[in-house]
Amino acid sequence: MTELEIESEFIEDNTLKINKLVRRVIFCTIGVPLVFMLLRFFNVWKISYIYSICLFVYIISCATVSVFLASHERFTKASIWFGLIAIEGIVLFIFANANVNPTISIAIVPVLSCLYFDKKLTLVINILNGLIVVAASLIRYGYFKMGFLAGFIMEVFFLVVCSRALLEKIKDSNNQVLVLAKRKEEFFLELQKRHNDLQNTQYKIIQFTGKCLGSHDFLSARHVIHTQEYVELIARGLRDSGLYATILTNDEIKIYSNAALLHDIGKVHTPKELLSKTDGFTEEEMEIIKNHPEEGKRLLDLLPAVDNGHFNEIAVQMAYSHHENWDGSGYPIGLRETSIPLCARILAVADSLDNLLSQQKFVEPELIVINAIKILNDDAGKKYEKAIVDVLVKLRPEIERLVSQFELRDSITTF
Repeated sequence: MTELEIESEFIEDNTLKINKLVRRVIFCTIGVPLVFMLLRFFNVWKISYIYSICLFVYIISCATVSVFLASHERFTKASIWFGLIAIEGIVLFIFANANVNPTISIAIVPVLSCLYFDKKLTLVINILNGLIVVAASLIRYGYFKMGFLAGFIMEVFFLVVCSRALLEKIKDSNNQVLVLAKRKEEFFLELQKRHNDLQNTQYKIIQFTGKCLGSHDFLSARHVIHTQEYVELIARGLRDSGLYATILTNDEIKIYSNAALLHDIGKVHTPKELLSKTDGFTEEEMEIIKNHPEEGKRLLDLLPAVDNGHFNEIAVQMAYSHHENWDGSGYPIGLRETSIPLCARILAVADSLDNLLSQQKFVEPELIVINAIKILNDDAGKKYEKAIVDVLVKLRPEIERLVSQFELRDSITTF
């Protein structure tokens, strides 16, 4: 089999696989308007029934057409375009409503287009995505700020350049891996190298996706990026202290760090007013907030396998269990002590650390860190594993350095 034939076979198989993934995404969104109507019925969220019904009818129509196209082989190419454009329509619906948090919807279609390994498709979809968001923002806000326009154009340009570059890298790596696989043992070492290249590229897409998810909510974006670095710092600190050294290899720490970017992905369907609320929550509102680990697990179950599925496992554990407490008082299911995955125990401390540090404005970095560690230490053995909190004391100089770096970087960076 020639390289051209191998590439053609790979593209064909990959197209069918991604078309199936896109259909799953469309079907999964059917529940969104139903949740909207349920929240409205219980007066938890003021969102129009008409809006929810229109969104429901649109998604059902798209799902029906996508099933029809999938059942006819001659419509495979049409199915690609229809599926992506159908999801773009859902993006328009979601982003156009000022009551809905649009964070993930903005990035999902460009990321899906990359998976087809078609540069023209990726370029067109990125441009279309930009136009959709511009149109939706006009509907959402009723006007368009020039400053937002300039920033958004730069963001779309960055998305196009990065996604095309990553797409080309993945396509080349896959083709070369497939060719080498045909030559068996003779090229085993080269095959391993290509596999590592592909794995690194997958992590870059995950990192890029995680940052895109927060690109229109600068507080969320900064939080996930800060938390990612604290997770890596704490994991290395644990290993250097002789704790969990056999688990926390360099590769495992890299996975923890990248997966941390997606830990709050489940907040995509949390009402925007709840995410920005600062004066406490009612019991009903708290129940909605507590839904985001379950929603995060559901969304991450749609992610194609990365690192033979190990990355997916860690990402799900982090998203689902980072609000479990050491004493069993957390949620969603009340895990306790070492029944909570190690990655989630580390993330819980890193997540709380960044939240505590971000709440203390205009304070010297040294005092901010001292106060945050003291609060975390008070909850050691209750909310957090004491050994992990103890490591923070040794890491205080490194944390202070990161806080100063974050303050400088955040002051000149917009998301």
